[in-house]
Amino acid sequence: MTTLTKPSIGLTQFTDFTMKGSAAKTKFVKDIKYQGEYHPIKDYWKALRDGLKKYHEQRFNDAYLLDIVDNTLPARQKNYQEAVKAYIKFLKNKHVQWFEPGKANWYCDDLIVPILSLV
Repeated sequence: MTTLTKPSIGLTQFTDFTMKGSAAKTKFVKDIKYQGEYHPIKDYWKALRDGLKKYHEQRFNDAYLLDIVDNTLPARQKNYQEAVKAYIKFLKNKHVQWFEPGKANWYCDDLIVPILSLV
């Protein structure tokens, strides 16, 4: 008898899945199922996520975020630049303070979705 492991997907994948129409959901599930092991080079937004965390933890200025854009892979620079500009605009005139988010899992039957807990 084969033991099945509980599937685990990231919160971003789960959110993307819920936003898709029914036909696109089937393809999305197949893509996740056969995506293979995680590797940072395949993680399109990893450099920006890591940079945003450091930006807030170390209280860097906006130039730090623009440097991330310049130092990412050329194919990603346009999207990174748009995201950074939108993020800087969002933060304008706001007092933002870094805190270490907790970690938790959300369970639904046999599905596990790792999340960051803001509590």
